[in-house]
Parts: sequence; C-alpha cells; structure tokens
Amino acid sequence: MTAPIPALQQGRFFPLSHYQQRMLAAALDPETSRGFHLNQTISWAVRITPGVSARTLRRAFNRLVERHDSLRLRLVERGEDWRAEILPNHPIGLIVEDLGEMSEEAQKSALSERCADPLTALSDPMFEMRLLKFGSAGDVILVRIHHAVIDGYSIALLLEELLKHALSMPVCAKPLSHGEFISHRNKQLLARSAEKEAFWRKALYPLPDRLNIGREALDLPSLSPRSIGRTNTVNNILTSQASADLGHLSKSTGASAFCHLHAAFSETLCAHAEQQAMLVHSVVGRREAAMASFIGAEMIEFPLRYARGAGPVWVSDRISASAEMLPTMVLDEGTSMGQEVRTNADWMRFLVHMRAPTGRFSSSPFRKIFEEAMVGKVSFGFISLERIDLPKEVDSGFELHLNVILTPEGPQASIIGNAASWHRDDLQQLAQEVAARVLQN
Repeated sequence: MTAPIPALQQGRFFPLSHYQQRMLAAALDPETSRGFHLNQTISWAVRITPGVSARTLRRAFNRLVERHDSLRLRLVERGEDWRAEILPNHPIGLIVEDLGEMSEEAQKSALSERCADPLTALSDPMFEMRLLKFGSAGDVILVRIHHAVIDGYSIALLLEELLKHALSMPVCAKPLSHGEFISHRNKQLLARSAEKEAFWRKALYPLPDRLNIGREALDLPSLSPRSIGRTNTVNNILTSQASADLGHLSKSTGASAFCHLHAAFSETLCAHAEQQAMLVHSVVGRREAAMASFIGAEMIEFPLRYARGAGPVWVSDRISASAEMLPTMVLDEGTSMGQEVRTNADWMRFLVHMRAPTGRFSSSPFRKIFEEAMVGKVSFGFISLERIDLPKEVDSGFELHLNVILTPEGPQASIIGNAASWHRDDLQQLAQEVAARVLQN
C-alpha cells in the first residue's frame, strides 16, 4: 500500500534549473496535453525470476534515495516564487504489492493501470518505485520518474546502483548533491560568457530557413506541450550488415556511429526540403568527471546548424566544440539571441539522440546484463532479468526524432515522428534514405 505523504515534512530549498522551469510551466498550464506529461515520465519495468525479497529491495531503495537527494526533490511554491525542495526522507518509500497468481494478460493490465496517470513537475513525489509480486511468475520492479529530476544516463546509473545495493556490493564515492550540482552549473553558466555568445553567433547565424516538411508543409501549428500527440515509429533501420559496416567505418574515420547517423539524417532532411542547411538538436551527455555518478537531470540539448555535405567528421568536431561552450545562457528564452533562435527555428522539431549509456557506465560490471536486458532476457546464476515493454502514447517530445542505440550486435537506430505530421509510410521512406546515405558519407 502507498504510505501517506507527511504533511509537515520540509527540507532544503534551491532555485529551479531552466529545464525545471519549463517543466513547471507545462504542469501549470491546464491545456498541456496528457501526452506531453506521459513523454516526460520515464518508466522502466523489469521482471525478476524467481523473485526478490521485499526487505532486500527496501533496504536497497532506502540507500539509493539517501545517497542521491535529487530522488527526494519536489517543486513547491514558496512565497511568490517556486523552489526545488529536497526532502529529508523519501515521502512514500518503496511500494510493495502482492498481487498473487495472474495470467500474463492480467499482469500487463496491472502494469498499465499503474502507468496510466503520468507524473508531472507538480507530482509529489517525482520518483516512485514499486515491487509487484506475481507468485510463481516472479516479481516486477516498476520505476517511474519525472524528467525534471532525471535523464536517460541517470536511469542506467540508478538501476546499476540499485542492483549493487541489493547484492551488498560497494558503490562509488559519494556523488554530487543537488545543491553542489546547482552551484557547479551556475559557475559554468557565468564562465566565458562573451566567448560563448561569439561562438554561438558564428555557429548559428544566419539561421537556416524553416524546412518545408512535416508540420510546416501541412500548415500545422508548431509542436508544443499543448499540441504534442501520438507518434509513429520505424525501428531498426539498419540491416545487420550495415550496422557491422558502420562499426568498422567509425573506427577508420574517427567519427562515431552516432555522428555518421546524425550526418545522414540531416542530409536526408535537407534533401527533402531542398535546403542547404538545417537546425537539428543533439544531446550532450556526461563529459565531466564530477558528473559521472550524479543522478539527476543533467543532459543538455543543443542546436547544430548542419550544412549539406558537412559529413560525420564535421558533426563530430562540431559536437565537441559545442560541448565546450555548454552550458550557455545565450540560448535561453530570456536573452535576445535565445528569443531569435526560438522564433526562427522551432525548438521542438528535429532531434538526434543516443539513448544507450556511455562514459563511466561503459566499464560497469553490469553493462552486459543491462544491454541484453534492453532487448530481451538475460540470466546469471539462477536469476533471470527481462525488461517489460510498457505502453506509451508518446515516445518523443520532438516532431522528428532519430534515436541511436548501441546494441551488442552493433549500432542501430529508429525514427520516431509526430503522427499528425509524419505517417508511417513517410518515416519508412526517410529510414530507407538514411540507411542508404549513412555509408556514403
């Protein structure tokens, strides 16, 4: 059963990050679509057979939230302002439900029911974990957490550390607290500001024209938290041979498979729009040692002005240069340049994203387990782990999203598009062109 939330529990207060401000604005807007909130709710479920002790998992959960105070964060109104509050204890703790023997269909229904209500930036808490016990079918651990307090990289760290706590294994040294992260971020924001602004003006101006494809071609309103809706997806756009060839190509060129796919995706969109350049967003991950063990919302999206013919090596160099200039305030809505970027190029349009964790997690003793569990079932000793696909209406907050995944068999990618502007046939055509182009660069 869910424990009641202590009414008088109070903690430490911090300013909101820019991303948390955006999530708060969406949560306060009554017209924000349910799909947007579902998109910002990261859900992950794994079946463990023969099962896991509730006592063991509760101990692991308590140690996890004690070490990572972002997991105890909530957004609260304080006077005339909003603050991020770190509670001294997790407000509800691990939720344990013994549901007994159920058919596979009934189990799926039980999971869907617990994922039906999305978390928002106003949820209390924004991180929850359940242990669902299904008798002889094993147990399911269901994790739900809002994007305002976590990112994709952190999910891998969270699950890795949870497993270590459950197995009584040592964990890394004490990670950054939320307050230390905010202090670190503020120092970065203030550093080299003139150099950053000069870099981004050179990198982005003149801004490329809007591409007359997707929502623009259909004369649909710009994508926003209010208009986001269902998505269409084309998975595994590379053949196994193409994936292997791409791996070899990456080694010979020095540009990652991610950058090769990034260039091919951008080239394809430029060709469709008959434009020489486009603005596509990418993601910068954990590039600093201080952030390697931080569980929180740290991933940063940034725009890349891609010119036709630039190619994967250029993408690789540009991403590295852009990362050195991040984070920067010049792209915030509150600055003149940020307003121009937002006005002239919809920020919720095109994204290239690598989902698979990299960096410190690449040397984790559980890397192989998580990689295999992502795509199927893995066993070690007498224990089996199997990821459960959870129902989701929206898989992308962007109009068009190239999702790059590093699998045990090699790099792979999917294309996800907003269903109102991209039919499945459109995505299939794009996928074929990206796959054909990726090895030509």
